[in-house]
Amino acid sequence: MTLNDNVGSCIEGFVKIWCPKTGKIFLNKRNAIHAENLSQSITQCISNNSGYISEMHFGNGGTTTDAIGNIIYRNTNTSGSGSDLYAPTHYKVVEQNENNNDVNNKIEFSHTADTNYSDIIITATIAINEPVVNESYSFDELGLKSKGDSQGTGLLLSHVIFHPITKNSTNEVQVVYTIRFRIGL
Repeated sequence: MTLNDNVGSCIEGFVKIWCPKTGKIFLNKRNAIHAENLSQSITQCISNNSGYISEMHFGNGGTTTDAIGNIIYRNTNTSGSGSDLYAPTHYKVVEQNENNNDVNNKIEFSHTADTNYSDIIITATIAINEPVVNESYSFDELGLKSKGDSQGTGLLLSHVIFHPITKNSTNEVQVVYTIRFRIGL
């Protein structure tokens, strides 16, 4: 085996949650990658099977509040093949297909020449009056899922937990979720 036969790799995740109308940024942080499920998904894609990113899921079970009002953050669910969000409440289909051609919910690829990394940029938008008309919606966790047998049943590929964000029915919130693949450290 030569040095080139054992190339290192790194997968990083970044999440930005913001309001496109006002420019207000609610969250900008790194996230946890589910290594087992993502490696399975990558090999399925390379072998021409399903496994690609299909959905972004939102939930409200990532935090709890103690008796004096302190927010307690739960651990991310990034091990075990059956892992999921703590309390899934909503999801957006982000894969582009005949049923989804929404430019606000999409997956893009980005690469800068002469670098050893490429990005997958997943964008999901919770529009005005979504998910419930005339009501606010709070979420404190989100994750990406691969294509499953039916909607919502794919593998959890990443999970991020954060301070609860409340979206009212009169604004939209957009999540830009970047996964960076770096080969050769």
